Amino acid sequence: MNYIEVTYLLTSKKHIEPEKKAEELAISLSIGGWGDLPENKRKKLEKYKAKVTDVLPYKEGKKEKILMKIGFPVILFEHSVASLLSIIYGKLSFTEEIKIIDIDFHPSFLDHFQGPRYGIKGIRELLGIHHEPLLMTVIKPSVGLNTDEFAEEFFKHAVGEADLVKDDEIFFDDALAPFEKRIEACVKKAEEAEKITGRKTLYIPHLKGKVNQLIEKAKRGVEAGAKGFLVNVIPYGFDILQRLSEEVDAFFVAHPSFSGIIFKSEHIGIRSPILFGKLMRLMGADIVIYPSPYKKNIIGHTDAMEIAENLRKDWENINPSFPALIGNITALNIHKAFKDFGNQTIFVASGEIYNHPDGAKDGVEALRDALDCTLTGVTLEECAAASPSLEKALKVYKEHE
Repeated sequence: MNYIEVTYLLTSKKHIEPEKKAEELAISLSIGGWGDLPENKRKKLEKYKAKVTDVLPYKEGKKEKILMKIGFPVILFEHSVASLLSIIYGKLSFTEEIKIIDIDFHPSFLDHFQGPRYGIKGIRELLGIHHEPLLMTVIKPSVGLNTDEFAEEFFKHAVGEADLVKDDEIFFDDALAPFEKRIEACVKKAEEAEKITGRKTLYIPHLKGKVNQLIEKAKRGVEAGAKGFLVNVIPYGFDILQRLSEEVDAFFVAHPSFSGIIFKSEHIGIRSPILFGKLMRLMGADIVIYPSPYKKNIIGHTDAMEIAENLRKDWENINPSFPALIGNITALNIHKAFKDFGNQTIFVASGEIYNHPDGAKDGVEALRDALDCTLTGVTLEECAAASPSLEKALKVYKEHE
């Protein structure tokens, strides 16, 4: 029989019999419980029953912890993350101090998922960039600008040589710069910028609205010239990301908005390498944005590296996704980020570029110069001597260290 194996970490202030507890969870989560069922009915349910494959109890201070692996028969699930999470964690989310540490999917389950339509290779082909990390920037604030003003702001990022420029994820009121008009205006500005820089820049609009309207809206966006879209996956739900990826010829950028409540607790939820590195990729995210380990320690360095590994490694028929690090990605530390995460990464600069004394264009340009120097082995100091925008940026960032 084929199984999806889930690793849990249970934390308790009182003593628990490890094997008994693991077996109780396996039965409760998969078939609801044996109760007083007669033997013949138990035999019928046997093929649906989860099995305990490993139990490791240990102590941490005064708390008892149990690592347990439970295998769930694939036949329990629909081909959706909704069914997956409902079964493996639904009841646990409010009854236990237990966290999902890992999920190992059986190929027979993965075969039903398309995953990212474009993935790393497809996005690189759109940009014509094959051996460098990519730079993504964010238009801030996105709200309050009319279509022409918005396109001009995008143009600053494009001539600064950003590869991808996205809307802010909190940009919902676009009455002044309507969705399709905004896309058309930014596409024109991208063409103008390419004549200056020789580089392509893709605009990524925020896809928002009623759930039942998003697929048709995305298709209209593609007709207007968009190649990809930003989606706040957690508030909308995993299923809409899967449907968008399957039905719309575009790439999709998963934003981590609202995800902290799922991964940040030590004792409940889902570890970030599974949430971002496996579930987002499985549902079709071509690019997965998540907090870098360089700011506020929202996600630790080890977990951030594991997310990137999960997004990029070979995984049956599922295309690899781009890890996209956001948070304190600056001209001062992008060399460290590159050393840690390498070429197959997108570095996302948000408010940082607006700290430049000469504005967003020079902020992006400084980041581009710093990355280019990193790739060629030139020191930041040598690079700054030939780049006024980088020289000014480094002064600002060093003052705020």
